[in-house]
This record gives sequence, structure tokens and C-alpha cells, in this order.
Amino acid sequence: MRILFYKDEDENILNYTDPAGSEAEFPITSARRDHGGSYTCRYSNRTGNVTYSEYSDPVQIIVADPSFPRPFISLSLTGVIAPGADVTIRCHGPCRYMGYMGYVSFFLHKAGDLNLQQRMDHDWDEAEFRIPSVGRQHGGSYSCSYRPRPFVSSQPSDPVQLVVAEREFLKPTIWVSPSRVVALGGSVTIPCASLYPGMEFVLRKAGHPNPQVWLVPDGTVAEFPIPSVSREDGGSYTCDYRSITDQSRWSYPSDPVEIIVGEPSYPKPSISLRPSGGVSLGGTVAVRCQGQHQGMRFVLNNVQHST
Repeated sequence: MRILFYKDEDENILNYTDPAGSEAEFPITSARRDHGGSYTCRYSNRTGNVTYSEYSDPVQIIVADPSFPRPFISLSLTGVIAPGADVTIRCHGPCRYMGYMGYVSFFLHKAGDLNLQQRMDHDWDEAEFRIPSVGRQHGGSYSCSYRPRPFVSSQPSDPVQLVVAEREFLKPTIWVSPSRVVALGGSVTIPCASLYPGMEFVLRKAGHPNPQVWLVPDGTVAEFPIPSVSREDGGSYTCDYRSITDQSRWSYPSDPVEIIVGEPSYPKPSISLRPSGGVSLGGTVAVRCQGQHQGMRFVLNNVQHST
């Protein structure tokens, strides 16, 4: 068979060869910028009526141009990072200072992972790659590069190390006191309890990037107060903890708890029992809660224990 070589979806043959076997090589001995591009190949018979195979899947050649300054890469968090934390990897390219003001493609590379290559296109000289909940699989060495032109790239940045702590301790216990349903402007406390003294506790709210930290050198319970609850304080919370003396040793996260903020503009619901009188031990009773709006979620609370 004859093997034909194409570039950039051009139907004009770039090169061809008639190999003795079923494989052909097309060497590029000294890569230039114009060698960057997308390449495909196909084959045909040499004799008789010429017929062609389908085109191969494309492969790309990216030429790293040493005349482009290397980008700079940084992490939003440094040191040993707790599992579950939000991390942003920033890639700073000097494209603006090179006089290039169009769209620039930024790429994030992880050492040892050929499949991880996140891309972001920007019309300025910085891109952010967010990892919303860091796990052990995200640990490793990262670098980034940019492409002011298709198939022509900068050299990669110097690497940064993303170090994710190990989960080691048992998960803590979390609850809301006095009740997880609180009136707007009221006060609640979120305690988090471990089995071990000398811990640093971290309270995390779902969707919120900044956790709260509380040191408990002697006891085993951290209390996170919310003295005047706002609508924004409603949501799901978890906590975890780590050793004060060895901050690479973290607990597993607690089960979530939820704070529900009472909206004063909503009319109070009515509550009733069925049967309305006493009930014998082992009997059945139904608690009926009725509101004035449809499509609402109802929460039943015990006056002594939040449920």
C-alpha cells in the first residue's frame, strides 16, 4: 500500500511513501514554528483503480518557542493542604508585555498524567484553574504553558507541588445548638467534637471558599458561634480537624449539618396532633404541620433536641 501524509486537513498531500511493510515514518529532523499543526494520514493501493482508506484520527505537533518567556505558576494555598479544600492554580503569562492582546490559550499540565491538560482561553495574561474539593488524587507536580498562536507554545513554567494531607483520624461529631432552625438575627453555635485533645478544628460551609479555624490545645470540642444569623448563614456545614503539632495529619470530614434561617416574611405554620389527646405507650400519633404556601419544605423540631 502507499501511505499518504497530510497537514491541517488539507487535501493536498504533504508527503507519501511506499513502504515494504504496513508502517511508514515521516521524520521531522529540525522542528520549526511552521511544523506546528494537525496531521493525518491514509493509505491507498498502488495498482489498478486507486481507492483510499478513511483518514486517520489527527495528531498534533506543538512547537515550544524558546523566544516566548516562560509563564509563572502559583497556588492559592501553600504548604500541606487539607483534603476537601478549594484550591486555585494560577498561570501568569507575559503576553500583554509582549504586545499580544488577543485571546491566549493557557494549559495546565500534571506530571505523569498525559490525559490531564486543562485549557482556558483568555484575552488577558492570566488564567485560573480551580480544584473545588482537593483529594489525594490531585496531589502532584503541576506546570503551565500558554499559546498565543495555534500550535506554537511557550516553554512550561517551573513546577509547583500540590501536597494534600492524609486522612488519618476518625471523623468528628458536629451539631447545632440550640436548634438548627433559627430566626433571622438569632444566635446559634456549631460545636465540633473529636476524640483527641490538641487539635485544630476547621468549619466549612458548602459553597463558601473561606473556612473558619479554631484551636483547642487542651479540650476536644471547638465551638463556632454565629451571634447574629443572616440569610447567608443558612446552608450545610461540615467540620474536620488536624493535629496542632503535625499539620499533615487530618481527620475525615464530619457528617453534614444544616442551618435553616427563619424568614420573618413567611407566616408561621400551624401544628396539631392526631389524635389530639394523650397517646398510650406504643401507640401511634401523627404530627401535622400546615403552612400557607405550596411547594414548601417542612422541618419538625423537638423542643429539647434538634432533629
